[in-house]
Amino acid sequence: RRGNGYHAAISWLDAEGIRSISLHDRFDDLVSREDLPPSGNLLIVTLPAARSFDTWEFIPLDRWIRRGNTLLVLGALSDRPDWALRASVSSDMHLLTGIEFEPVLVRDRRLSPEKPLDEPQEQSGVPPEFRMFAEPQRTTLVPSRPHAYFEGVRNVIALSDYPSAAWTAKVPYEGFMLALAREEKSGEGALWTRPLGRGRIIVSRFGTLFTNRAIGLGDNARLLANIVGVTVGEGGAVLFDDLHQGLGASYDPDQFYKDRRLYI
Repeated sequence: RRGNGYHAAISWLDAEGIRSISLHDRFDDLVSREDLPPSGNLLIVTLPAARSFDTWEFIPLDRWIRRGNTLLVLGALSDRPDWALRASVSSDMHLLTGIEFEPVLVRDRRLSPEKPLDEPQEQSGVPPEFRMFAEPQRTTLVPSRPHAYFEGVRNVIALSDYPSAAWTAKVPYEGFMLALAREEKSGEGALWTRPLGRGRIIVSRFGTLFTNRAIGLGDNARLLANIVGVTVGEGGAVLFDDLHQGLGASYDPDQFYKDRRLYI
């Protein structure tokens, strides 16, 4: 229910009669669930994760997508909300989507090695990347081309609490992806989609687009409505990956005894 949660999105889905599910199990549970149709479902994964992914999870996830389902990955690469400081997300995004990401500065250096880079200036005190903004900084995304996801969408807003760096995506090896949106200011790609079997993967390098504090900005809510409208079929559901954010179905005694609240 706080600013970075999904309570507003789930409430809207419920009001529209669209089933939403908080997924408390790992991805292998997707292919065996009897309460879901085999296709026409949408899984939303937010990165960085609080709990690590197991490599064996990606095989059933791949199978589930190929059956005709959609994976939406919202990775906080280029926006830095306060909850995303703890880890890098590019490796998990690569594992989940098959798309590799690299900083724009690294790409430019790789493509133009003779071009000198600006040297960082020495500063005292807290490094700039760890200085929180007084107010969240907005980044505006705009459609790259007409697409069903962006019908009626003029712009989408992402929020950063800390300074961020620009990232870019690399085309998958022997693969294809379509750039759907870009940063208005820099022109760099921001949201992509790629087919996988009869299903689809959508990936954003901004993780805050549909959070409680951002969904009412710009046309963010319309973008989510369009994605749900296109990808969720009859009897399908929108699933939120909560296990990897620390909300699991299984009892974890180690986690219980590490919780300092037990000893207060």
